[in-house]
Amino acid sequence: MFIVWRAAEQPSRSERYLMDILLIHVVNGISFGALLFIISSGFTLALGMMQIVNIAHGGLYLLGAYIAWTVWGATGSFILTIVISILPPMIVGIITQK
Repeated sequence: MFIVWRAAEQPSRSERYLMDILLIHVVNGISFGALLFIISSGFTLALGMMQIVNIAHGGLYLLGAYIAWTVWGATGSFILTIVISILPPMIVGIITQK
C-alpha cells in the first residue's frame, strides 16, 4: 500500500514569465485602485465637511507626485521619498486652509 509520488514538473520559462507578468499587473491594479480610493476619500471628506467641492486637492496631489518623482530620481531611497513628498503638500494645504 505504498503510494509513489512523482515530482511535479517544473513550469517552462514562458509559463513563469506569464505568471510574473500577471502578478505585476495584479499588484499594479491593486495599488492604482488604492490610490484612487485615497483621492476619492479626500474629495468625499472635503465635500461632506465643508459642503463645497474643493478642487485644490488635485494641485496638492500633483505637487506631492512631482516632489516624489524628483526625490526618487535624485536619491533612489523609497523611505526618504515618502517622508519628503508628504511634507510640502501638507504644509501648503494647511496654509491655504487658514
